[in-house]
Amino acid sequence: MEWRQLGLRMVFGSYGPGGARPCRARRAVFLDNAGAHGKQWQTSLGLRVGDSVAKLRRLYPQARLRTYTRGVAPVRGWWLVVRTSHLPDFHQLPALLAKTHAGRVTELVVNVHAEGD
Repeated sequence: MEWRQLGLRMVFGSYGPGGARPCRARRAVFLDNAGAHGKQWQTSLGLRVGDSVAKLRRLYPQARLRTYTRGVAPVRGWWLVVRTSHLPDFHQLPALLAKTHAGRVTELVVNVHAEGD
């Protein structure tokens, strides 16, 4: 779903049994991630959509460019805030990542990764 005026998009997925489809498993549909692509959005450290990768590296020196493949759709970006999932195998995941193109931040993505919780 996308709200262009707000510069937001949300990706929902089903973690229902047997790969259940959202229309048939309404209670098994959950928010997977949300992305902010409007220039008004910023992180708590002040990184904004439109900022340079150089500023991203200054604000988040620990950030690494990686692809996250565990959600509904793979997302490639700079892992700004990393946490450990408690399901199913205690893997690392980007709670907040920044997608970039041509040296600029194009979207800030929050991964919910609730896996049906």
